[in-house]
Formats: sequence, C-alpha cells, structure tokens
Amino acid sequence: MGGKGANIRLNVLSWRNTQIKVRLPLSSKAKPGQRYYIGIRQVSPVKWLSNINKTLMTCVSPTQSPNQQLSPVNTLAPTSLTPLSKGLLLKDVLTPSPNSNTKSYGNGSNNGGMLGYGSDGYYYEDTGGYTENHSGQLMGSGPPSDFAPLSNENGQEDDPENIEPGEIITASASMGNAQALAQQVASMGLHIKRRKSLASLGMVITVFRTTEGTTASQTLTQLHETFPKIWMDVNHRFNLQGARTTRHYAYELIHWHKAVSKCTSGLRLGMVDAAVDSKHPALQGAAIQTHAFIGRGMVSAASEHGTAIASLMIGQEGSGFTGIAPQAQLYAAEVFRQRDDSHTDATVEQILIGLNWLAAQRVRVINLSFGGSRDMLLELGLRQLMKQGISIVAAAGNGGLNSPAIYPAAQKGVIAVTAVDAKSHLYRQASQGTYVDFSAPGVDLWAASGKGRYVSGTSYATPFITIAIALAGANSQQSNSKQLLRFLKIHTTDLGESGKDSKFGWGIINFEHICDTKLHQ
Repeated sequence: MGGKGANIRLNVLSWRNTQIKVRLPLSSKAKPGQRYYIGIRQVSPVKWLSNINKTLMTCVSPTQSPNQQLSPVNTLAPTSLTPLSKGLLLKDVLTPSPNSNTKSYGNGSNNGGMLGYGSDGYYYEDTGGYTENHSGQLMGSGPPSDFAPLSNENGQEDDPENIEPGEIITASASMGNAQALAQQVASMGLHIKRRKSLASLGMVITVFRTTEGTTASQTLTQLHETFPKIWMDVNHRFNLQGARTTRHYAYELIHWHKAVSKCTSGLRLGMVDAAVDSKHPALQGAAIQTHAFIGRGMVSAASEHGTAIASLMIGQEGSGFTGIAPQAQLYAAEVFRQRDDSHTDATVEQILIGLNWLAAQRVRVINLSFGGSRDMLLELGLRQLMKQGISIVAAAGNGGLNSPAIYPAAQKGVIAVTAVDAKSHLYRQASQGTYVDFSAPGVDLWAASGKGRYVSGTSYATPFITIAIALAGANSQQSNSKQLLRFLKIHTTDLGESGKDSKFGWGIINFEHICDTKLHQ
C-alpha cells in the first residue's frame, strides 16, 4: 500500500480471482480517511507492476481501537504505475508456510474457463466444481541458469514428436501462486487445461493450452522471457528404454546368490513404468502394489515392459523368473500410454503424478527405466524427491555412441545405469557420456514378458542398481547420497578405462558381499 508517504507491505490472507484479502499492519503512516493506492510491487529492483482502482472495505481488528480504523476509500491510480506484465516474482507476493492449506469454493473460474475436479483428482475445463488443496513450498531458487527452452545438449530444438502439442506445464508453490500465474498469462491468450496439487512433491502443476496458430515451443520461449523465475516447460514425452531382441548369465556376472534374497526383506522399492501384470506367474505371491495414472482419454500401454522390470526386481523363486529381491515390497506407478499403433510414451505430467504417489508410499529408491529430453518440471520433481532422501536410478539410454544425453539419467544426483552383456561388453546401442555411473547386465536377459522372452536395453540393467541402492540405504537410517555412492563403489568391479569413464561409469555391480557391508556414517 502506498501513497501519501505510506509504504506498507500487506499480509495476504487469501487470493481468489474475485477477491484478495489482506491484513493491514498497524502503522502511524496509515491515516484514517486518507486515500491510498494498493498494488503488486516487485521487491528488487523496486517497481510497481500493477494496481487496482476498486472500492476497498476495511475492517476493525479486535486489537485495534476505533480511531485507527481506515475509512472505506477508493484507491487512486497513479499515472506512473505500469500494467501487470513482465518480471512478477510470485514468491514476493505469496509465501506460503510449509504446512499451509488452501481451500477455495465456487465455480473455479479461471481466465473465462470453468474448472473442476474429475474422478481422478484433476481439475478439468468445463466441469465446474469445488477445489481443495494441500500446498507445499518449492525451492527458494528458480530454474537452473542454463535452462534454455526446448534446447537439448547440442543446442537443437526438441523434435515436435517428443512433446504434447499445444501444451505448457508449470509448477507453483501453492494454489494461490498457480491462480496468480494463470491471471498473468491470460493476457497472452493462455487458458488452463488441467491442474493438480501434488502434495508429496510440494507443488501444484498446471497445464495451459496455447493459443491457436502458436506452437508450444514459441509460447514457452515467450513465457520464459517474461517469467524467468517460474518453473515451466513443454509437456515432454518420455520413452521406455528397452529393445526387443532374440541365458541366465546375469546372476553369475554380478555374483548374486540366494542369501541376497533374504536380506532384501522389508525393502520398499518404487518404479514408474508401463502397466504391470501382477497376476503373471512370476509375480504371484509377491508383495506388489500397482496404481494406474493414465489421463482421461488415454489408453494404457501394454504390460510387457513394466512386467519385465518388475520380474527382474521381485520375481518369485520357483517361477522361472527369480528376481534380485523377491522378498521386497514393490510399488509400481503405471503412467505409460499407447498413443497410437507405433508410439508408447508418457508425458511429464503423468510421470510427476506417479512420482507424487510413490513419495507418499515411503519408498527409499525409485526405478526409472525410461528417458527423453531434459525437462524442467521433471527435474524439479526429482530434486524434491532427492531432498526427502529418496534415491533415483534411471536408464542411461539406448541412443548409441553419438546420441545426446538422456534425461532424467543425466540429471545431477540421479544414478545413471548402462547395460553390458555376458562378457561385460557394452550394449551396442547404449548411450555414452560422463553422466553414466554404473553398469549392470542388460543384454539378452530372461524376463517375465508374456510367457517369457529375452530382453535387452539399459531399461533392464537399471533394476540391478536400484536393488543395490535399496540395500545400501537399509544398512543406515541416516544415509546420504554421497554415502550411498561410496557403498556402490565398494561393490563395483571396474570395467574399461581405470576409474570412472563415459562407457561403463565406475564399473559393474557385484552382489557377492553386498549384504555383509555396513554403511558407516
């Protein structure tokens, strides 16, 4: 609130499209009967971004005396104020506490469109309704300084085939922030398509529909220039990192033995993948819980890949598909869809929703056997999980020697896994790069896909490291990422060049004494 010598920061109590409630602190600069202007002001550098010229209603707090009450006044609109546009830092307007809850009732109108909850917990257009959220806090900083919209490691724009057409996805700290951002981008012709609160990740994600005749890449570039501190990206598609090729060498190669299965009891594992056939003979009797997060109008992808990954992790003894950790508890988030006859993929939106569910299940490690382009929203979600002590293991990719880095494997803090064959030779299609951390069997593995088949790809190597990480964490309740990495190095046989290299990382995992090693603080 400013004007007439006043410069008072107001405490926002609630923020809705039609009403903003604030608390006016007691101040000798606020005089009864005086006219002031109210607006949104950028903190640094100081600049007024918007103002409203509406009648204000002021109320008397029980702690105020009547002579301190401000009379109902109209705000004056100084000519120096600029329209609400570039540079708004939402964290300077609304700063929710970590435990803040927000409820809003009514028709949920945003930017002229109606929003409401569907049966799957989403907000949708043209459904009307009610909203209730449990908001959290994002990190204090904005996106990484090297974030270039729709640009990969080689500076090339993403292939349009790898993104959802006409969609931009953003992350906000609370529903209030999300609503404020929606009001800002309305002037650019963007309208809300879907919105969902992800309490376990501490964020609200909003999917905006771009204007007709404007591509998602063009819109993102414009938005990034206008709101450089907002987490946003196109709605990327990610692909499973398995290949269909036509021996039970894997356990011998990693020195796995039956005693390992006993020490995996009680491990809580997570995976984000395609559907899992929990009725498959390999998984009958296994401790597995699945949950599908397929968006409205989408068709679930076939279960071959997801079931194969699950069998490598917790396949039951005697089934012909004994997994590495048959006594562990597996939580499988099913997010992959069959987009058409030749495309199986998942959007970052669905992946985040699956990750949010896994975090609520208190898993210690999450297996991600998929990859794609770098995505800011996925990067943020994984950072939130790692801050909670949840380890992320991802497939290094099947793009070959000259392929760009595959994400999320290449993200800092994520453990990237490549595949080797029975002779410890690198999988011929494996992606290479400094981000590769460890190797594991991943060529011609017998897995529970259909009645059983041989599978190849970095997808299938990833579960071996996921189990190793889970065992490392089980040896300490206070383990951190550096200690877990040190644990893995102890149980790794070097391959290729001495030390870490771009082909094999630190080398191939060795399970021979993995249950006997204690993780020292």
